[in-house]
Amino acid sequence: MKYLNGQEVPQYCTINDLRTMLESSDMQTFAIACEALRNTQTSEAYNLLKSKLQIKDKYKYRYILSVIFTFDESIELKNYFINAMQSDDRILVNTALNHLINKNLWVTDEQILTCFEKNHNLLDRFYYQILLRIASTSSNISRIIELLNNSKSDSVKIAVAECLSEFATKDNYLDIYCLLANSSLSKLRMEACRIACNLDRNDLLQAFVKDSDGHIRKYVNQILKWSQN
Repeated sequence: MKYLNGQEVPQYCTINDLRTMLESSDMQTFAIACEALRNTQTSEAYNLLKSKLQIKDKYKYRYILSVIFTFDESIELKNYFINAMQSDDRILVNTALNHLINKNLWVTDEQILTCFEKNHNLLDRFYYQILLRIASTSSNISRIIELLNNSKSDSVKIAVAECLSEFATKDNYLDIYCLLANSSLSKLRMEACRIACNLDRNDLLQAFVKDSDGHIRKYVNQILKWSQN
């Protein structure tokens, strides 16, 4: 049994009942109807929600988008999704990214990067894992490096650095490694150490044997010890 703001979401209402609830001026009633429709996951429920996409109330529109993209049929609503990603409404952006973080939806690398560049430093750090879905081209990596350089919070810097370390290969790692290795943040230096470890560059790890951070020293010394056995 599901509750919304302390009120039970009905399980056995008819579509007509829920259609009536969607017409309510009361936001709570509207939201409960949306949640009940979400729970059914039927084409009839999807079509009812879709019929409300032209609604003028921005709060109700936000709520519809938070629900409708859980339906498989919503693949036809690509333009609504892209518009939400590109919106100046932070809640709509978050709504789109919440869906994107849970499933693959019709977006290009360019659309993802543009969304992050536009909303950088306004997003929670866990959204940055979405960047792992884009192709590891030199152009994309350069733009992610810019995100790191322009990050205003340590938590975002760490999230972006974790993505960059995943993109590091034997062909492109040096710039990424140097950027992270020279950081004052220990968690970024740790990502540099992981890059060196993944590429079997024990010579690079040697620079961190006496790092100021104990976790880094322990990690590096263990790697170097194992490599000698």
